[in-house]
Amino acid sequence: MKLVTLLLATLALSSVSGCACPPRSSSYDTPLATLESWQSHLCHDDAQGEWRCLSAELQRAMGGFQTYVAARRQMIENDGAATWLLSRADLADYVVSGSTDPATRRAALALDARGQLFEVDFVQETSARIDLDDGRFLFAILDGPLSELVQLQVVNGRVSRQWIDLLQPIIDPRDLENIRSVQLEHRWKINTIAGLRPQAGNTP
Repeated sequence: MKLVTLLLATLALSSVSGCACPPRSSSYDTPLATLESWQSHLCHDDAQGEWRCLSAELQRAMGGFQTYVAARRQMIENDGAATWLLSRADLADYVVSGSTDPATRRAALALDARGQLFEVDFVQETSARIDLDDGRFLFAILDGPLSELVQLQVVNGRVSRQWIDLLQPIIDPRDLENIRSVQLEHRWKINTIAGLRPQAGNTP
């Protein structure tokens, strides 16, 4: 019964007004890009993809992945305005206001859902991914923006050395010789979203 309900909800996202699911996206470059990525995974019923669009703070508040799955199902089933909006082909057309605060690395978007505001807050996270030769990778959320991780040594008014200080242990010293690549980036993640909240006893 739960599977049938979820299928009906997913079909609603792809069939309202004849709109088709957008291609899956995994871009976190801007708040809107992250929201569109979350929407694309939601429309394809890819809960793991949706989960990756959420901030670490929201994931903790949700209490885990399974609680999130139940909460997003309840939002789709009970919030007709949200379902209508998320079935639109281009969410950018429905943005009525947006703000970004570089100092706090926070942002917000408000979208028009048939006369109702659909509000989403975002936080910019700094992430590190280290790929190893054996196929493993290490991933961590870092404190602070990239600009605070880059360290400079200045001698006689000139930069003589630069390095990145991750400020927290990520890799085992035994794996240092196995590093294949290191990627550091900023990612906008959803921190709160209207209508998405865990309810007591709300588990799949």
